[in-house]
Amino acid sequence: HVVARPQRCQTCGKTFRYRSNLLEHRRVHLGEKVYRCERCGKSFFYLSSILRHQRAHEARRALRCSAC
Repeated sequence: HVVARPQRCQTCGKTFRYRSNLLEHRRVHLGEKVYRCERCGKSFFYLSSILRHQRAHEARRALRCSAC
């Protein structure tokens, strides 16, 4: 299947199926990291990136020894 990707980034040419994805992508070029980890302060462009990052915090916590 070929999916139409009518939304094109004017900066890099990357194409997107939905305008909302293009608008989210533009943050990369503008330097807008709108998602911030409350635990360590690291910032991210994409929601999916911060969710993955937060899971890493949880995984590290789960690996700690309960006796220490």
